[in-house]
Amino acid sequence: MEYLMIFGAMAIILIASMGVGTILESFEARKKTN
Repeated sequence: MEYLMIFGAMAIILIASMGVGTILESFEARKKTN
């Protein structure tokens, strides 16, 4: 059961970091166009 919680937490952190990366990339691209 503990392994499942650790795996879930790692997956959430990975998805969150990917989401932040895409948001930062879109923000940088928007800043360059303006």
